[in-house]
Amino acid sequence: MNLHHIGIEVKDIEQSRKFYEHVLGFQEETYFKLNDEKILFLKRQNLLLELIQSSNNESIMVQRYHLCFETESFQFIKDNNLTIYEEPIKLENGWETVFIKNSDGELVEFLKCTQE
Repeated sequence: MNLHHIGIEVKDIEQSRKFYEHVLGFQEETYFKLNDEKILFLKRQNLLLELIQSSNNESIMVQRYHLCFETESFQFIKDNNLTIYEEPIKLENGWETVFIKNSDGELVEFLKCTQE
């Protein structure tokens, strides 16, 4: 399993975009809307950031950041009796994502980038 991206919850996605693109040299990888959220992936070399802006102040995340690991299957979640915080969602680009909470309540995302 490899680290796929780091997600950061932001108040204003366009202001954050300016900072990461103009100051740190990131470039847009993909942008889409999911429910009430705007989601922007930015890439710089091998680092992928996900900026998330929710239209309401209550996000799916309890914290302002999360780690995301790329995986080929979600079977290990059941095998390890992990608590699913948000059921798998199929994204517009074919990816599938699921959030779990670890024993300390921290959110961790797992992402399946392959299409079945």
